[in-house]
Amino acid sequence: KIMFPEKQGFLTKQGAFVKSWKRRWFVLQNAMLFYFVSQEDYPLKPKGSVPLVEDCVVRINQDPDVKRDYCLELWHPSLDSYFISADSEPEKMEWMNVLRKTIMSLQELKQEQAATDVDEEEHSAQQEFNTYMTLRKMGYLLRRDPGVMVQWNKRLYILKNGFLLCYKEKDSEIYPEQIIPLRKCTVHESESEIGRKNSFEIRHPKLKQSYFVCSLNRDDMKDWISAIRDTTSQFERQDAVLNVRRAREREIIMAIDQQQKQGGLFVIDAQWVLQWNEFAMEGSSAPPPGPISNANLLMGGVPKPYLVKGRDYRVVNAETFETFLRMYGGGPTLVDHTFEAALRAQHDSGMHSMHDPR
Repeated sequence: KIMFPEKQGFLTKQGAFVKSWKRRWFVLQNAMLFYFVSQEDYPLKPKGSVPLVEDCVVRINQDPDVKRDYCLELWHPSLDSYFISADSEPEKMEWMNVLRKTIMSLQELKQEQAATDVDEEEHSAQQEFNTYMTLRKMGYLLRRDPGVMVQWNKRLYILKNGFLLCYKEKDSEIYPEQIIPLRKCTVHESESEIGRKNSFEIRHPKLKQSYFVCSLNRDDMKDWISAIRDTTSQFERQDAVLNVRRAREREIIMAIDQQQKQGGLFVIDAQWVLQWNEFAMEGSSAPPPGPISNANLLMGGVPKPYLVKGRDYRVVNAETFETFLRMYGGGPTLVDHTFEAALRAQHDSGMHSMHDPR
């Protein structure tokens, strides 16, 4: 019912202890921000994580001791501040927007859970919708580590936020040793396959090989399998609802495109349009794009300098823009001729300054 935005890409992060800057591959999913040395390390080799909560704050860096271009600060009430820099101003704003949308979704989820807690019967009916964003199960399992000699190593596992998180130490919440995303995963008993009692196998498209773990007893194994399947089933129900929504939005926008265009033209952020296209594409698993992010095109209430049509912004007819606005909200509304006139004025002013003999 409540969608959490997703994003991934390279950012540069300041170290927590040694204040050096290191480039990392960041992945935001289900209100968990993970980072890796490279893309190829996802998902089994994370360097760390930030479990976002509703009280987190995302802001432009204002710390005078942190001198880094395109830098944002992610403040966590329990973990203090993370300083992260992007490669450009638009990229920084994209990450700030998606992190803020995640925090807003967490706040909305908390309000919804508080409301359903008042009525136990309603709470029971709504519980399935919160499956993957709650702590479903935690406990110790033996993990099968292949090698010259197969070893079974004891690890703490936590199932929450749609992930199976593996920890070497009990007190290392932000440093999972491994993560397994549970969307599109399958799980089944594996005693007959590997000859180990109370073992089960997890398969996921992102895992190069099957992942085997072993419970202390059969009841615990069944509980783990059930909890994982409940989570994957919730994702399947969510995907089914989103597929209906994707088809409906494609149908509406295509119908508008085929009509006679009236009412003028409007500007819309190109990155937002790209995110909507990725979401609405048939067979997509991308999340909805969130509110229209035209604020990314402005600085001090006027268009940012050097914006390029097609690369930075798109122009759509009035009915298309109004339809997107009804579906997603956001803004602000930018009329094309006014917006481009302001861009031309900036360009002419810049050219005049370059040739000014003074």
